[in-house]
Order: sequence, then structure tokens, then C-alpha cells
Amino acid sequence: MTLTLQLKNCTVIMQYITKVSGSNKWYYKRRIPQDVQSHYPDNKDKKIVKSLKTENKQDAIRKASQFTREFEAEWAVIRGKAPILTGTILDKARDILERNGLPLSKRSKHNELEYDFFTDSLDESLPKEAKDALHLAHMNKDAEATNELLAFYLEPEQLAAIAISDGTFVLNASTILEEHLKNQKWLSNKKKSGPYRLAFADLIDVLGDRRPSEYRVFEVQQLITYMIEERGLKTMSVKRRMGCIRAAFTGVTKLYELNEDKQHNFTGYDIPNLGDDAEDRLDFTAQQLLALRAAISVDMDEIWGMIAVMMETGFRVSEACSLSIADVHGLDTAYPFLTLHKTPFRKLKTKSSIRFIPLTGLALKYVRSVSGKWLFPRYIDEEEKQVKSDNGSAAAKKRIQSLLGLDAPTSHSFRHTMATRLRDAECPEDMRNEMLGWSSKVSDRYGSPSDISIKARYLEKTLDWQGQGWNRVDN
Repeated sequence: MTLTLQLKNCTVIMQYITKVSGSNKWYYKRRIPQDVQSHYPDNKDKKIVKSLKTENKQDAIRKASQFTREFEAEWAVIRGKAPILTGTILDKARDILERNGLPLSKRSKHNELEYDFFTDSLDESLPKEAKDALHLAHMNKDAEATNELLAFYLEPEQLAAIAISDGTFVLNASTILEEHLKNQKWLSNKKKSGPYRLAFADLIDVLGDRRPSEYRVFEVQQLITYMIEERGLKTMSVKRRMGCIRAAFTGVTKLYELNEDKQHNFTGYDIPNLGDDAEDRLDFTAQQLLALRAAISVDMDEIWGMIAVMMETGFRVSEACSLSIADVHGLDTAYPFLTLHKTPFRKLKTKSSIRFIPLTGLALKYVRSVSGKWLFPRYIDEEEKQVKSDNGSAAAKKRIQSLLGLDAPTSHSFRHTMATRLRDAECPEDMRNEMLGWSSKVSDRYGSPSDISIKARYLEKTLDWQGQGWNRVDN
């Protein structure tokens, strides 16, 4: 089945689009060429069928065109007829220019022959209907239709290569995102890149894929309103997403000296009632801590051990998961303790997160039982030098809820509960802040034997906490 899309003064015909029985959505359906079928062993009927996830004909044609380009590029690589391009759109565009003997900036009159060869090769790669439509647009001197057709049929990196060579290239939001992630070495890091991709998806969906200087002040506020009212995000989540956009725009425009786009409007925006919709995180009650300790004492496996360490130290999930036996000190002394500092596996949230924490109770018992390199090896990826803290958090949540019920606090509440326990043990505020990594400065004795022994005594007192300060708010 084919569909047609009417552009100005020309018509685009799109193949491989169909509908299936019982659905109003369009699908992309295409037979796999015989010479590449062996690379798709799971496609028993030798066909590719993908939902285009839209009922709109124009959207379906555009998405189908993208699928066609992707599959044909993939098959060209399989056949050995095309290079494998990796990296951002800008990286790919630069690679295209280099392979065609063109400079990585605006071409000079000495490069016109190479440019003609380059554009001729692009023209040859287009389907006949596209060539006919482009010829008609050219004969009519219709630049708008020409640009629409090129945007429809060419890959983003091909369009970028043309713009660079023409001296008209600007970085739109989508390209800035990829450049920022590449510069931060986060392209393949889903945890680091995820918040940025979510933020930019909202930006492009609501305001379009434009250069930073083109977004007006009122549009930035429209995006904030959309995130709150349509996406249902909390205001602090909106703040983080807007911060991702600001960081990427500011970093890339400064790095590449894009002076016009440095003056973007993703600074100084207003998020109405910021923080007012935050939900207080519940503390654990004394009874819940007793129930957890009882369960841990019966069966102290790795997950219960991790819960014990978080419960009796106030460590964050990521901090607990990253602990190694090298972080353990003084097991043969009166006051064993853990050190928390930056390592290739551990990126501390703040500088004040560097701390010395005595081991007490079941946390100490678990650490004494460890014989390997890591305290919680299942959450360490040594090859990638990554801590799988999300997995640790999910496992702890599941284990806690299995004992205390679905409405129980999560492991993130151990920190706030520890703050309450230390306060009720009459631990001085500056020492509480040191132990929990909230202090901007530390005492001269920080980490000394006397410092460790004093903190250990306060932590030992928290083991008998009766919940007298539970959910209390300081004035």
C-alpha cells in the first residue's frame, strides 16, 4: 500500500504503509531483502512490521520515511557498501564531509568541485519520486518546497553536512543535547543521560527543535506550565528538567563560541510555588526498625546486609552499594569504622559526603562476615566501573515491603530517620551533619581516633531509640 503527502507544488508518495485488522493506527510493513534475511533470524515470515503509533496520515508518512532510511542504511552496512557511523549528528556530518574531501567549515570556491560530487551522490541515493519532486521545485524556483523535500528524504547528518558546507549550520536543541552528552561522556550512560533526554523530549514536543536563541521568554514559561499541568510533574522535578536544558544550552554554546545562542532564555525563569507540592518522606518508626533487625538477624544475606548498613549509618543507597572491604577500618579495634570517599566507582553527591562513620549493631556484624573485595558485589559492575544502585534500591524496597507492607518507608528514609535518632541521642548538630554528609565544613578532629570514638558512642545510643522524635520537625 502507498500513501501520498501533498507538499507545496509537489506530491510525495510513500511505500510500505498499511493498516492491520482491528486497529486504526498505521503500520510500517516491508519484506526483508533476500540477501540480508539471515541477519533477522527471528523474523520467520521474512517481513518487518512496526507500529507507527499514529492514526494521522501525514505523521505516518514521515515516520515510515525515517524507518525506510534507517533500514536501508542498516542493509548497506550489512552488504559492506556503507561505513558504520557512530557518535552525534555533528560527528556524523563531519565524517561525511571528510569522506567527500570537504572542509569541516564553510567551503571556499576551491571546494566547489568536491561539493558538486557530494550533492550528486546524495541525489543519486534518493528514490525516483523524490528526484522528480525536487526537479519540479527547482524548475519553479521554489526554495521552500526544496527545503521541505530535503528535510523529508535526507538523514539529519546529511542535512547538517550540507549546512556546514554552506555556512548556514546552527545547532538546534536536539543536536545540542547529543553534543552535551558526548562532551560529558554520557552518551552510553542511561542513568546520566536519561534526565536530559526526558527534558529535551518535552522541550522539542512542546516548543519544537530550534536553536536556543529562538525560544522566547513566554515560551519557556509555557514549557514549565506544560510540565506541571500536562505531565503532572512535581515542581522540584520541573526544576531539575529545566536545569538539564539550561546546562546543555549554556555548556555547548560556550564551548563552540555560539555567541548569538549564548543569550538564551533558559535562565531566570519562574517555577510557580516551587517546592510547595513536595511530599514529606516518612521516617521509620521504632517498631519498624525492631522488625527489620529481627528479620536481618534470622537471615543476613546480601540484601539484608545492605539494609542493615543503610539503617545503622544513614548512607544513601548508592553509597552503601559502592562499599568495598578497602573502606573498612579497625575491625580488630574497639571502634571499627567505614570511610566514604571518591573512587572510580563512587561519585559523591557533595564534597561534604566524604566522611568517617563508625560501625555498630547489625551493620558491623554483616561487615565482619564479608570475605570478598566488595561488601555488596551483586551491585558492582567492575568492567564498566559502575555501581548498580537502582538495582540495589529496588531490591531493598521489595525486601522492606515484604516485611512491613506496601505503605512502608523506602530505604531513602533511613537517612532522615538516622537524623532523628541522632538528635534524640543528643548528638550535637555539627556532628550529626558531619556523619550524614550535610556539613559544609568539618571540625579539626574530623576522622581522628577521638572523633571516631565519640561518634560511635552516639550511634550506639541510637540502637535503643524508642521513637520519641519520630516525624518531629525542628523549629
